[in-house]
Amino acid sequence: MLAHLYISRPGDREKIVETYEHFLTLSDEELREKCLAAKKQGLFGVHAQALNFIGLWNAARKRNIPFDLIIDPNGLMEFNEE
Repeated sequence: MLAHLYISRPGDREKIVETYEHFLTLSDEELREKCLAAKKQGLFGVHAQALNFIGLWNAARKRNIPFDLIIDPNGLMEFNEE
C-alpha cells in the first residue's frame, strides 16, 4: 500500500509513546535498520502498524536519522518514493 490514513483512537497516544521510548533504547545503527525495514515492508493499512510507524518516525526525527515516511497534519502517512 502506498499510503495509510491514520485516525486517532482512544489509547493511541500511550501506545505511540511506549513504542517511541522503545525505539530510543536502540543504537543509531539499529534505529536506521528499523527505518529501512519499515520502508521495505510498506504500509498495510493496519492501525497497529501506523502506531508503530509513528513511534519510529518520532524517534528517528529526535535522533536525526533519515526515515522516508511522511505524515501530513491530516494523518495521511506515505513513504517518499524518491
